[in-house]
Amino acid sequence: QAHQIAQQREAWSRRPFDLANGPLLRVATFRTAPEQHEVLLVIHHIIGDRWSLRVLPEELARYYENPEAPPEALPIQYGDYAHWQRQQTQNQSHLDYWRRQLAGELPVLQLPADRPRPANPSFRGGMMSQTFDPQLSQQIRQISQQQQTTLYAVLLTAFKVLLQRYTGQHDILVGTPFTNRDKVVLEKLIGFFNETLVLRSDLSDDPSFDQLLQRVKKTTADAFAHQQM
Repeated sequence: QAHQIAQQREAWSRRPFDLANGPLLRVATFRTAPEQHEVLLVIHHIIGDRWSLRVLPEELARYYENPEAPPEALPIQYGDYAHWQRQQTQNQSHLDYWRRQLAGELPVLQLPADRPRPANPSFRGGMMSQTFDPQLSQQIRQISQQQQTTLYAVLLTAFKVLLQRYTGQHDILVGTPFTNRDKVVLEKLIGFFNETLVLRSDLSDDPSFDQLLQRVKKTTADAFAHQQM
């Protein structure tokens, strides 16, 4: 029975969504024992991010425990956020910053891959995890403390150095995802808030690691100051 449920769960999860007609959320219940069930939620990414996957189960659990409890009143809805975000596209300061930051030719990194870059990308991605040993982790923390910056900036700088070494190119652009929930009223909203910032670095003058780290630190801070665009 467990194998059969696993197959049904897999099939239910892989069914494509119809973006034009919906629904964009599917719910299925599987009986795993006489008095035990498993609930499967499948959500299209366009209506929910990773943060939402924490909020939604918490709400469902609360309603399950007390079905008569009224839903928590939220000060705004996702439509309010979308309207506000659309207004930000007219912010001249944001526009000027990104026009400067992304001016000129935007190079494609010529990584020495094991197969040619496809003419039409599939956009299929993957995930890889790397665990550092305690000694290396402590050394990275020490660098961030000495340079008065974050672990993120140190690791991003190291990543950019690695890309430069592999490609021999000096204009390095890295896209980094972030959760655009910088206001308390957004914390309990379910929706898609993720954004991608482009962080560009020039390594043509062969900077030292510390010099590049300070540049990355400033570039990251400036990008987050203009993240609403």
